[in-house]
This record gives sequence, structure tokens and C-alpha cells, in this order.
Amino acid sequence: MPASAFGSANVKAFGSFAGVVPFFRSNSYETWLDEALEELSKVDDESREEGFPFCSERAKINAEAVLRNLAGVTSVTPSVYPTSDEEIAIQFGLTGAASSVLLLCDSLGGGACFSYVDGKSQRARFDDALDLPNGFAKAALLRINALQR
Repeated sequence: MPASAFGSANVKAFGSFAGVVPFFRSNSYETWLDEALEELSKVDDESREEGFPFCSERAKINAEAVLRNLAGVTSVTPSVYPTSDEEIAIQFGLTGAASSVLLLCDSLGGGACFSYVDGKSQRARFDDALDLPNGFAKAALLRINALQR
């Protein structure tokens, strides 16, 4: 399982974000979707291996919808894995850069987005994980995209 800079102890350390990046969708970025959906299909196996409780079907359905919605936003390939808190984590990060966006779909249907991009931290929580691919998450992913160029 990928290590996350956004473990439970670190979540409270995130501050607010000022600034918005416009959203543009591009089909050329959708190359990672199949791989991410394959990782999602294996979260029960990974939970079993790690001794984690299984994530709910609702979390899995929401994670799939979030992945499909974000497929055209960034070319950065996410890692998809279960957490010990019965969440599905979707983490976008740059190799060799201290920038990452972590989306969590919990088993009750809620979600959260934590980002650390170019020295700026931000977070948002949602009662409905399907709201995760909003302007906040998309702006953070577009900022990561700009850093990889």
C-alpha cells in the first residue's frame, strides 16, 4: 500500500487555500483511468492482506464515480487503495515533488480532499463523496498538472 503524507495524525495540520484555477477538460488525460479502476477492483484483496475492515459498496461506487469524473482533469496517475478507516483513498502525487492531492471516500458516503501543492495546504470535507470532484479538487489537480510540465 502506498505511504500517505495525509495519515490521520496529519489531517488536522492543513490550512486554507486562497486562489482558484480555471477548469478545462481534456480527453488526452484519460489514459490512467483503466489502471485506477483495476486498483479499485482489488481493494478488498488489499484490505484482507493488511487486516483492514472492508470498505462498503457505497465507498467503492463513489470512488469509481470520482475517478471517472476526474479522468479528464489531470495526466497524473492516481494510486487507489483502502485505508484502515474503511475509506477508499485516491492519491495523486508527483514523483520527486512534494505535491499531492488525496481524496477519501468513506464507507458512510462522505468524502474529503486534502492537498499540498507547491507549498500550499488545503482541505475540504463533503457529506456526499460524489461532490469531491468539485472546483476545489479540480483546481488542486490542475496545479499539480502545471508542476509536472
